[in-house]
Amino acid sequence: MSDIYLEIFRAIPVFVIFILLLLHSRDESIRKLKGWPFIITGFGLILFGVLIDITDNFPNLNQFIIIGDTKYQAFLEKVIGYLLGFLLLAVGFSIWLPLVKKIKSSENALQENEQLLSSIFRSAPIGIGLVVNRVFLWTNERISEMTGYSMTELRNQSSRMVYPSDEEFEWVGKEKYKLITEHGTGSVETKWQKKNGEVFDVLLSSTPLDLDDLSKGVTFTVLDITQRKKVMLALEESEERYREIFNDTSDGIIILDARTGNIIDVNNAFTELFG
Repeated sequence: MSDIYLEIFRAIPVFVIFILLLLHSRDESIRKLKGWPFIITGFGLILFGVLIDITDNFPNLNQFIIIGDTKYQAFLEKVIGYLLGFLLLAVGFSIWLPLVKKIKSSENALQENEQLLSSIFRSAPIGIGLVVNRVFLWTNERISEMTGYSMTELRNQSSRMVYPSDEEFEWVGKEKYKLITEHGTGSVETKWQKKNGEVFDVLLSSTPLDLDDLSKGVTFTVLDITQRKKVMLALEESEERYREIFNDTSDGIIILDARTGNIIDVNNAFTELFG
């Protein structure tokens, strides 16, 4: 009588494993794995062999021929159930295990690429980030250095927080997304505001992950151009002062190309003297 308890005890984990495999088979990506049908069928046959093995403890079932303690039951149990079941399992795992190793290798390569990209984003001299519906999802450390906000403070917050006014925020949204719609990417010069209230000039460039669905996210880069604009303004002012002095002097001045001798510029006095 103890044999039947042992056989039932053996059947329980096999049954549980088979049910779990069937539940996992609901995932289409798993069902499509090569070798998976062999594994499912193999476990099913082994479960069949385990269950039919229990019937040989009941001699009164011999009348049904294929169950009970008969030669037909023994054939079904040992050949169809166990032998064919383990054979199919061996075939299934021989096909499936190399795929698992390949997937694992791909995951390792992906992880290495992610680490490389993360390192590049952290060390990049420009601000890089990702927004969805103009809400920060991710920003690199450079943006934190530029704005004074930590990455945690920026995450899941509206990008309005880095603009000095509602008008500037709205203008950038309209202009930049208009350019994205027309050209696939958009760049605008605008102003951002630091956490301490200081306003600075930036060049903001954005490109969507999916041009047909902006809700998937928009990547952006931001460059602090405050010093560049100061230099440009100084050059413009210097050019204006030079032009005033050049044209207001009473002496005629002509500027020639030293290599070709061509006239580059003359001032007003020179024009009055020589027509």
